[in-house]
Amino acid sequence: MISLAVLSFAIWTLLYQIAQLLRLPTDPVVAAWLVLSVAVAVAAGRLRYRAPAATVAGPACPGRGERTCWWIAALLALMSVGLVLGGAGAMWLAGWAVGAASLGVTAGYLLWSRRRRGHSEPSEHLPARWWSSVLVAVTALGCGWLSLVALRPDGDDAYYVNRAVFIATHGRIPLRDTLYSHEVFPPIAGAGAAPVQSVEALQGALAHVAGLQAGTVVYLVWAPLATFAAVWALWRLLRTWSARWPELAWVLAMVYLLFDAGGGYGFGAFFLTRMWQGKVTFVAVLVPLIYHYITRWAQHGRRSDAVLIVACGVCAVGLTSSGTFIAPLIAVAVTVSLALTGHRWWAALLPACYPVVTGGVLAIVSPPGNPGGAFLSGAKIFAPMFGYGFLQCIAWAGILLGAWLARGGAARVVVTAAAAAMVVVLAPGFAAVFSNATGAGAVAWRLLWVAPVPAMVGLLVALPTRWLSGRSGHFSTRRTAIWSVALTAALCVAVAAAGVPLWSSTRHVVLEDHPTWKYPVRSLDQARAIVARKPGPGPVLSTLGVMRALALTSTDVLAVDPRPSYVGLLDEPADDTRARRVLVDLVNGERVPRDAAVSEALQRLDVSLVCLPRSQHVAFRAVERAGYRATSPARGLACREPGDTVGRALP
Repeated sequence: MISLAVLSFAIWTLLYQIAQLLRLPTDPVVAAWLVLSVAVAVAAGRLRYRAPAATVAGPACPGRGERTCWWIAALLALMSVGLVLGGAGAMWLAGWAVGAASLGVTAGYLLWSRRRRGHSEPSEHLPARWWSSVLVAVTALGCGWLSLVALRPDGDDAYYVNRAVFIATHGRIPLRDTLYSHEVFPPIAGAGAAPVQSVEALQGALAHVAGLQAGTVVYLVWAPLATFAAVWALWRLLRTWSARWPELAWVLAMVYLLFDAGGGYGFGAFFLTRMWQGKVTFVAVLVPLIYHYITRWAQHGRRSDAVLIVACGVCAVGLTSSGTFIAPLIAVAVTVSLALTGHRWWAALLPACYPVVTGGVLAIVSPPGNPGGAFLSGAKIFAPMFGYGFLQCIAWAGILLGAWLARGGAARVVVTAAAAAMVVVLAPGFAAVFSNATGAGAVAWRLLWVAPVPAMVGLLVALPTRWLSGRSGHFSTRRTAIWSVALTAALCVAVAAAGVPLWSSTRHVVLEDHPTWKYPVRSLDQARAIVARKPGPGPVLSTLGVMRALALTSTDVLAVDPRPSYVGLLDEPADDTRARRVLVDLVNGERVPRDAAVSEALQRLDVSLVCLPRSQHVAFRAVERAGYRATSPARGLACREPGDTVGRALP
């Protein structure tokens, strides 16, 4: 099913690009998408193959060369972990260098043994365990339900969900700004100039066809489905990579994901509580699937896997513009590794085809833009990305040792490629060069999505297998199983103790007793009450929470500034931007502008309604002196509307 979903979304992305060019309404595009998706499903059902039984690297004692390389890589990895935990600066640089040396030993061994026949352990069939699929499915359903009841507002929704709201309301794809204007301004640079991502269009188009609010489709339909897919994609990848106990690897990877929420950049933070956003679906679902399909193709060479790899490249662009540079990085890293080790390699380039073409067009027609935030180098983003303390330790160890713990053959080569890609993007100066070349700025840190780190963490449960097989020629499955289960339990407990769970209040997450939109209900009700008043063509001034809620519920009634970090990117007169900032300062109360500045800003933007909490006396006095008069309240907010004196000079 997940493969059909990949093909279906790839079809939608291609249709979306055609609809943009021809300016087609979304309803016929949705109809064509459904027909083509059903046709693909039927064709796939008829051509369905019986996959050969999965094989697993056997437990035989490795040769002397491999044992030596393994111990050298492990010792260097241990040193690297200790140095990296020392923090930024010279200590972090030394840790990165030692980690690169550890990975170099791994790559050197793979190159040295590439022409040897039988250099990897004998293979045996990996038995199918029905209870494994049941366990994963039940967990995925539970995570899907948690995504429905977890409430964690995210500021980026002001842009992404707003696009879906427009399409759900009007049934067409907007080509210009809908957040600050009625398609008057060009698209916001960096946040969607010449937008290539199609996910918001799909969410809005489905809402329009079904007669639902866009937020309902985004938060209550897409989020649980994508969360289920993320759990299942992680399982499929680990079943492809793991040597003997993929269930244990998956359990550890899931625990790492659920407790890696201490910072705002970690893989856990880009999981369940933000799954409705395309970039989160990309990192949680598509990146593992890309590696899964490439590994499977390298093992078996099936054309169906090559088709899925191409579809993944299209989906990467459809989910996020960051896919235009992350998918090619993955493709290059894996292609080089497979080619150097004598494996099938050409299909590994396929994920890059569509992103490279799309990225080239985007670079020509769209100016680079940075949607707020500061540039973060590899040293600065490492801890917020991989966690702190033990979480950081286990993540870095999984990256450096994952190749030795993975199944032999192509799987080991692909894991090494993922680790190499991560080490390269963390190299000092790499992110800065990339940012300067592309204008990525604050989003350059997303280069670290190039590897499926949770899956690589899960591979650490194979340490007993590697250790025992290196000590004795006789291998006991029961003995290794006991050690693997014990290690998995210990690591899960340690991760849970060291990490911060996704549902923690420290991450501003509230668990409701029913499915909910991912925004405070009170602010949404106030925004809907303002929309129901039909205040006029001008924007509405309110608190940031209410103005952001307006962007989530309507594109007919605009807010003065629902996303302050974007206002500087607007292609509007500088005086209008200055006026927005004056009014936001007035509402925030941190720096009260002069009455003349407030009056000029209200008139310049033609503010049609001001609704604020009754406690904001200073703001109310300022707008009243500008000629606004009291009007009926809106869900507990006191409101002011323009009076007869607006537009005349103040006495």
